[in-house]
Amino acid sequence: MNIDIDLNLSAFANATKYFDLKKASAKKEERTLESQGKALKSTEKKTMATLKEAATIHSIKKARKVLWFEKFKWFVTSENFLVIGGRDAQQNELLVKKYLRPRDVYMHAGKL
Repeated sequence: MNIDIDLNLSAFANATKYFDLKKASAKKEERTLESQGKALKSTEKKTMATLKEAATIHSIKKARKVLWFEKFKWFVTSENFLVIGGRDAQQNELLVKKYLRPRDVYMHAGKL
């Protein structure tokens, strides 16, 4: 290893200069390792947060399509017939004119 020696300085001054340079480079190395550890931990946290968010997004289920009769009052009987009723007179009229087929059964309850 080649070492430059300043002839204007004493042997002790030259040794002190190189000792100080070694000490400064050791501190730089230590700070670099610390910042590397912090950066690694920060990156791990961000990655875990991203994975957690991706898992949450992945677990969201697609909403099912709303069926046409769900805007009315409805239920399925034990004999597996669909019973539909309007919420008001306007919906009853819509059911009769738009959705009723020739073989469907229609009942109306009027006031006495």
